[in-house]
Amino acid sequence: MINTLSIMKNLILKKIVLLLLIFTITSCSSDDNYLNNKLIGSWTWTETSGGLAGTTENPQTTGHQRSIEFTNTIVKRYLDGNLESEMSYELEEIDNSRIQIIYSDREINQTFVIEYNILILYDRCDDCSQFNYVKN
Repeated sequence: MINTLSIMKNLILKKIVLLLLIFTITSCSSDDNYLNNKLIGSWTWTETSGGLAGTTENPQTTGHQRSIEFTNTIVKRYLDGNLESEMSYELEEIDNSRIQIIYSDREINQTFVIEYNILILYDRCDDCSQFNYVKN
């Protein structure tokens, strides 16, 4: 009887450990997928601010319309409806509160925040610019 009880406890403990391991693995990957899914789509530029000069630009002051489109692995940038650049990217967690976009063809990577339908891209402080977009 004691041997059977010991075997059952051992099996239950193994099942609990397995369930915790599965939960840990799936919860980590779903966070990345969640952020990537929020980023995917077309975004229209509304404003750029900051930089060394501390200026603010928008479509009215520049006379240009900009947009950016993210797929799972590709980002496309448009100027006045014309494709300006296309490159691959990946997301990398910097710390618990910031995710970095690593672009394949750019020296400056960016961190980002998505609040409702607003995307804010931050340069990695070469000039500390902030780029605001609204989701289409």
